[in-house]
Amino acid sequence: MRENIVNEVRLARIQMSDSANPMLAIRYNRVPIAGESIELQPQKATIAIDNNGGGGAASLRVTVALYTMDSTGTASTTTSYIYDAASGGGASVTDICETLGELVDELNKIPGITAYRMNAAADYSLATNDFVDVSATDIIGHEFMETLYRDVSEIHYSAVRIGVPQFMDRGRIRLLGVSGTVTGATTGTLTVSIDPVEGEGGADSEKLVQSFALVAAETAYMDYNILDAPTIQGPLLIEASSADLSAASIVVRYVNAEV
Repeated sequence: MRENIVNEVRLARIQMSDSANPMLAIRYNRVPIAGESIELQPQKATIAIDNNGGGGAASLRVTVALYTMDSTGTASTTTSYIYDAASGGGASVTDICETLGELVDELNKIPGITAYRMNAAADYSLATNDFVDVSATDIIGHEFMETLYRDVSEIHYSAVRIGVPQFMDRGRIRLLGVSGTVTGATTGTLTVSIDPVEGEGGADSEKLVQSFALVAAETAYMDYNILDAPTIQGPLLIEASSADLSAASIVVRYVNAEV
């Protein structure tokens, strides 16, 4: 690997915004399925996020739909996969997914779908309506689509997941620094953890690297030069939460430690 790539400083940011730090990455490949009819070919897939369409006290519903077309190119049938965060919702629910990790596990069972958890812990609860609605949107195939955003007017948490070469990967990371400002730091914490990749449905294997009291003013929680920085096998999850967190601008600096 080239030296300039190894020593390239990368940046990730924790923010409080309805369009920042998505929790889900998803991709669809139109692959043939064993036993399928040649008269019905995969056409496309869509995903929809309904923050209060699920069961319980109006919790999250995620719907993935697979579309097919016949030999003339005419749209034919649709198969829907519906995931609620709580039981009791209407429609034909495929499965109940109380946590983000459970949702990722279930999405990966859909033919042609690949999903990864992004900027939240595996045990992040979906049994709320604290998410941003997304109408049915085509899932792109050549790269990962980022979706499932938090409604930051309703929550006091944000996070970023980093890895090498990508956020879900286990390459070694040299963590240079974590610093920034927040608004609302009452009983707040900032944690750096080694995040599990196997068994996305559970967070039992998370390993805490370090925990800090969240501070409103500009603060360097970690600050190393490139020679002294700790090397950690990724991915890493950096989380900020407090009783009243309403704004955040926390920058994570790291380099690829793979050679």
